[in-house]
This record gives sequence, structure tokens and C-alpha cells, in this order.
Amino acid sequence: MDNMTLYSFNQTVISPFEKESFAQYRDWEESLVEFMAEQAQNPNLLSWQQLVTSEKALDNASCCARILANSIEYYYYKQSRKLVQISDQLKNITTDEFNNWIRSGWLDIPSVESSLHVLLGCS
Repeated sequence: MDNMTLYSFNQTVISPFEKESFAQYRDWEESLVEFMAEQAQNPNLLSWQQLVTSEKALDNASCCARILANSIEYYYYKQSRKLVQISDQLKNITTDEFNNWIRSGWLDIPSVESSLHVLLGCS
């Protein structure tokens, strides 16, 4: 599945950074993991920007890019560095903002990282 076909219904793309837009949690997490796996291999700022639909989605996207960068750094170093840049270009969040976002529980980081590593063949 490519970036442009992520859960498209009635010509509307549902952003994986808008969890509330999904009927079921599982569908949302699957959409987010698939997008992140694609970006792990070929990071593209425009792909992230196209899915940002609100200020909250911008925070989520920036933090997800940073988490993805950290998660794949050992296996995809060059792409990891690009994802850090993407995170900063989306929104230059502070360490406190990032830590607050993590504590918010918006993302089950261990679950997403595990799914990503399976999809990417990292072990």
C-alpha cells in the first residue's frame, strides 16, 4: 500500500495522525505502522505534511517521526537521520513537549516498534 491510498473512503484520506477518525483502534494502529514502515525505508517530508490535518496531528506526526527515527537507527541509519530532520521540519518540539506527548499515551510505543520491526525484517 503506498502513502496515497491510506484508508481512503469517499475520496477522503484518513490521516494516521488522527486516531479519532478511525472506527477501530486496530485499523488506526495498522494504518500508522504501515505508513511508518514505508517512511523507514524512504523518508519523505511531503508524505508526512500531506497527512497533517490539525495542530494536534502536527504534534503527533512530529513525535512519530522522532520515535521512528530512534526505532530504526541501528538498521537504517541514513533514513533515521532524515526522519530526525523531518520531525524538526514538521515542528521543532522541545524535550519537555516530547516527553509530555509520550506520557499522554497516544501511542503504544512498544507495540508499534514491535510491529515495525516485524514488517521491516529487523531482529
